[in-house]
Amino acid sequence: MPKSASIKKPRSTTETDAKIGRRIRMRRLELDMSQTDLANAVGVTFQQIQKYERGTNGIRGSRLAAIAAALQVDLPFLFATKDAAPDDTIGDKFITSQEGMRIAKAFAQIPESTCATIVKLAEALANENWGLQ
Repeated sequence: MPKSASIKKPRSTTETDAKIGRRIRMRRLELDMSQTDLANAVGVTFQQIQKYERGTNGIRGSRLAAIAAALQVDLPFLFATKDAAPDDTIGDKFITSQEGMRIAKAFAQIPESTCATIVKLAEALANENWGLQ
């Protein structure tokens, strides 16, 4: 078979692609930006943004730079550092969900003196079995 007619292997993604995707989603939600808005800003479809955020598609360098600009962050923001906690921690899963981001934004606006009471309430609710067992 001639070289030009060889079959290409599908590109595989890495855990780094997934981490970058989670950082993109986190920042997009923080800005209250839809996937469509981000897609329009960087010239792709919203389905492509979904694939980037899930880590099912890797992102070329130039596209990654465009995404960082649209999200108003420096490019290194999208990469996990050696000193950062792993992206699959409960905190990362929380903050990359819409509900988690909404709670985080609301919590940041609550007076500090009230925060401890809210944390105690959340812990008490989490420890309830709600009759589900």
